Amino acid sequence: SKKLIREEKEYLYSKLNKMKLSYIPTQANFILIKLGTKASYVERRLLQDGIIVRGMKAYNLTQYIRLTIGTREQNERFITALDKIFLSI
Repeated sequence: SKKLIREEKEYLYSKLNKMKLSYIPTQANFILIKLGTKASYVERRLLQDGIIVRGMKAYNLTQYIRLTIGTREQNERFITALDKIFLSI
């Protein structure tokens, strides 16, 4: 529902802000998150954890990944995995 997406978007924005990651605010059901030169590496690592995001290389946004906004459980799993990846870099 639109309410769920709006609430989860705010949750993700809050977590990304705490991680000091840039993103492009959106009205859609996805967020473009800027990861710099690590974007393709992070995309591969997330996939190894069973989390599917899309690299944006085809759109000449090589420093970004696209995350579809999910349920709270899915979003928490994404944030936890992303945090773990950044701790290992």
